[in-house]
Parts: sequence; C-alpha cells; structure tokens
Amino acid sequence: MPAQCLPFLDLPLGKSGIWLALALCAHGAPVLCLLFSGTAFWGALAAPLLLTSFILGLRRDYLRCTAAAVCQLRFHAGRWRLLSGTGCWHSAHLDGEQLVTPFLTLLRLRLDDDQGRPVGHRHLVIFQDAADQELLRQLRVLLRFGPIKETAPPLSH
Repeated sequence: MPAQCLPFLDLPLGKSGIWLALALCAHGAPVLCLLFSGTAFWGALAAPLLLTSFILGLRRDYLRCTAAAVCQLRFHAGRWRLLSGTGCWHSAHLDGEQLVTPFLTLLRLRLDDDQGRPVGHRHLVIFQDAADQELLRQLRVLLRFGPIKETAPPLSH
C-alpha cells in the first residue's frame, strides 16, 4: 500500500483571542504597576511607549493588515509560501527549530527573493484559535514528521 504525501496545505490565519488576551496582559500590567506603585512619573513616561507597542503588535499580529503580517501559510511541492498583509506572496524556507504543540506553533521562516537569495526572516506565532483545527493538525504533522514521499509498490511478475 503506497504512503500518501501531503501535496498541499493552505492555512489561512485569522484573529486569535489568546493572542489578544496575552498582549493586553503583557502591555497593561506594567503600566498599572508603574502607575499604582507611587512612581507615576515613570508610569506616565512608559504608558505611551507601551501603548504604541500594543497598537503596532495589534495591527501586525491580530488584524494582520501590515506588510510584515502573515495572513496565510502555504506548503506545496516542498516549498513554503507566505501571504503578507499587503497581498504579496513570498517564498520561504524553515530556518532553525520549530516549536510544535497542540496549543501553540512557533515557526522561524527565512524569506527568499525570486533568485532564491535570503532577504529576511519572519517569526510566526500560531495559537490554536487562529486557524481551522484540522488544518492546524495537518501543519503540526507536517512539521513534526516532514512530507511523506509517495512510494510505489514493488512490482511482482
């Protein structure tokens, strides 16, 4: 019985409530601590910086509307492609190690230009609520075990 290969994985990424909750806690807690600890001066200085960081992260990782955002991940014929928030497709290769769990998938991707030269990196964080569960399962299997090549059955005469 020949093993089937995963020929195509198309993973659209959506908004993640988990990401939003973590970002609110990570940006809100320091501001509240500084404001209520008696150092209101430092809190007043840090609040605009943390708010700016939160808004930039919100646009890139939650709303996915910037050029640095990744809106879709595609694997086809052994190649990775990323759809940016501006609607452009970019070729990519997995670079380094990945973290693959049922709750969270972390990828480091090296972006390539048309000639295959590296032009940058993207770190992709995918929480379990950011995409279809079955597609995320297929992605986890692909990352853990790699694409399974189709093998021909032995010929018998």
